[in-house]
Amino acid sequence: MADVLTIADAERTLPYEEVGEAAEALEDILLLEITQIPVGGSTESTRDFPKLVALSTCTDLSMCRQAISFGDAAARLRPIYTEAQRFNTIMRRLYHSQVPDTWSQSQIFYTQDESGSRENNEGAVELSQAQAISNIARTVSDLLIQQSNLCTAACHTALVLLNGFTQPEIEMLMSVCGDKNRPRWNIVSWSKDDPCKYSPQTGEHTDDICAVLKRSWKYKTRLRISVRKDGTWTYGSTSTEDRMESNAIAPTLRLRELLHGGGDGSGGAIATRLLKKDKLNLAIAVARSILCLLGTPMMHDGLGVEDIYIAQAADPLGQGALSNKPYITRALDHMSTGASFKLSGEGHPYILKLGVLLWELLIGKKITINPEDEEDEDGVDSNLSLFNALNREEINSREICVEKPILDVIANCLNIYPQTQLDERMVRSVVYWNIVKPLQNYLDSLYTTRARASTLHRKRPANDMTSNESMMKSEDFGSPACRQGGLLALEPRTKRVKEDDPGPQWRKQERRCENCGCLLTPESYAIGIVCALHKELLAVRILFDCTHESIPVPSEDSNHYSFGRMGQHDIVAVCLPSGEYGTNSAANAIANMRRSFPAIRFCLLVGIGAGVPTEQNDLRLGDVVVSHPTGTHPGVIQYDLGKQGEDGVFHPTGSLQRPPRFLLTAISHLISNPDLSPAPLQGYVDQIIATRPDYKRPDEEKDTIFDTGTVHITRNGIREHHYADGEQQSNVSRRATHPHIHYGLIASGNRVMKSASARDHLASVYNILCFEMEAAGVMNICPCLVIRGICDYADCHKNDLWQNYASATAAAYAKLLLTVVRP
Repeated sequence: MADVLTIADAERTLPYEEVGEAAEALEDILLLEITQIPVGGSTESTRDFPKLVALSTCTDLSMCRQAISFGDAAARLRPIYTEAQRFNTIMRRLYHSQVPDTWSQSQIFYTQDESGSRENNEGAVELSQAQAISNIARTVSDLLIQQSNLCTAACHTALVLLNGFTQPEIEMLMSVCGDKNRPRWNIVSWSKDDPCKYSPQTGEHTDDICAVLKRSWKYKTRLRISVRKDGTWTYGSTSTEDRMESNAIAPTLRLRELLHGGGDGSGGAIATRLLKKDKLNLAIAVARSILCLLGTPMMHDGLGVEDIYIAQAADPLGQGALSNKPYITRALDHMSTGASFKLSGEGHPYILKLGVLLWELLIGKKITINPEDEEDEDGVDSNLSLFNALNREEINSREICVEKPILDVIANCLNIYPQTQLDERMVRSVVYWNIVKPLQNYLDSLYTTRARASTLHRKRPANDMTSNESMMKSEDFGSPACRQGGLLALEPRTKRVKEDDPGPQWRKQERRCENCGCLLTPESYAIGIVCALHKELLAVRILFDCTHESIPVPSEDSNHYSFGRMGQHDIVAVCLPSGEYGTNSAANAIANMRRSFPAIRFCLLVGIGAGVPTEQNDLRLGDVVVSHPTGTHPGVIQYDLGKQGEDGVFHPTGSLQRPPRFLLTAISHLISNPDLSPAPLQGYVDQIIATRPDYKRPDEEKDTIFDTGTVHITRNGIREHHYADGEQQSNVSRRATHPHIHYGLIASGNRVMKSASARDHLASVYNILCFEMEAAGVMNICPCLVIRGICDYADCHKNDLWQNYASATAAAYAKLLLTVVRP
């Protein structure tokens, strides 16, 4: 491939910039191969394996590929696979290849994290589509500017539709030359020229777009123009769907007026207010449009609510709903040709303005710049005041806003804005993964329309063996063994050929629920609970609504499992080996669990942890801390994995997976429930105490917070703490004694935190609420949420007094959460 690029560069078949882009992508692959794959690891000759060679020539392995796991090698192969996909996408876009069959290239060749691989594939397609739209936008902008300079009748204006560009075309309203007192507009769709679609008979080349535009307006037809990379263009013949009943009308209603009032802007027509779903759809459309128009003349420095016009039209299906189409206006004489992505000391203003727009659109408040926000002494960043104002509002809203995912997206905008080291490709990737994708996930979780598998199966005829619904996987929809209301739990039809068929090997592992008699198999269990200590697992097992018989597991699985049910969920729980703890032991336990129970959707890490008491968080012993994404952190950081800088400061590195979005939306639903008891955990805690009285809450006098003191080691090796006057705090109580719930960042590592000074340092840098020892080994193996009951304050005063009660409160929150998680 390097030779191909060299020849392409020499023969000038590709522009210099595109040759460089492809070469960089190829270099990334080679670098990953050199650094991550051992040299000589695959140098064996195929002659040494004649049976494998024969097997590969006569057997279709495509169905087996999804069952293959590469183990630890998958983590090394993932970035190479992702870069290879990106290189393949770039090369096909540059050479305009028409590939009839790319199915084999899109298949996942390992299943270490199937959902993550699927999202990576979707992201690669989205980013490739955005780059294609960006190229079209640059070509169209240059062409329009040139044509505008040739037209002496009037200055043309374009209203670009920000529809998210789900199709590879740009739609806009363009002003038509004529009477200045009577504005005339026509719809124009721009796309890349496809030689296979247009022929000389169906397209006509002309240097006068105004004439073609006038003719389309006259006959009330949509104008479809295809552009080439050399700046030439063609337009196709008119089809039935391109004809319109009347000419287009430019929207005059601004988004600012729609959100904050101040006039309807529509000539007397009353604007219909936006519903929550409308606002989310608008936010996603605008964010996707910025992703696609990045670095083009159509983007400028960003968009605000005053720059966007909204066209409200009745739903074509006649259901009374409105479609809100956002437009931005661009005067062609003010656009500059050859615009490209530029970096400056001011960061990325369009990302900051997107954050402001999302704030006003989704939160519903205006951003007001106060005198204290104006702190730019050197005058380099003209947007610093706006940044400070949005940053202040976002931080202050953390405690009162229940829609944390929206605040997280806005926080990501603030985090991206000052990163001037990012080039165009990197910014586009960061915007997609940190802004566009979370918004889309949040919308999907709130307004899902996917039917449950059991309902689909019940409505199908018994002899229907070919429907798409019958091929759906149980892990996508959930298939608990016990159904409410007498519904039967039906197995996927791919595993049930006949009713009297004894089935494959896994049927030998069937058991029945003692309470309801439902059939239970390893595929029945979709939720796992992992505990580090036996006292933690005991509290969880007490809260089972009913227990299940043990199911045999493979002999290579060293775990011992407990089976039961909480609410509508069948649970498999496991405890780490006695005397073992830390990230490695937790990783081994959960890897065995996922192999033995392949239907596991997510895991809950339930147990005790060390809390961080601060003035901002009234965190006390017995409270519960739940991992929750904060800013750029996914909810858990590994504080003992990183690099030591020359300044002596330790910088954690690496990235852990976020909790699944359906768990985060379940948390939002739980927090926003007005009927939730002020003490929602107390009932479950009392249930545990009724069975095991030694899990009751210790006396309040045993909850003592000590300020950080000076540590001295005596000759006998005894550690003594000396405090200045007033430094020691004791028995600081609060009015309520029931456990409180806190959401935030949890620090995980392979060492016990017993230093108050180290605890306070990390807490001040990362706003950590809790320390624990298992989560970092699990987050990237299985989607999970960490739930920790606070048993000490991570200082030298550690003891076991509060561990039982903290185990009970953590188990109580796990059951509370599962009451709102859909099966």
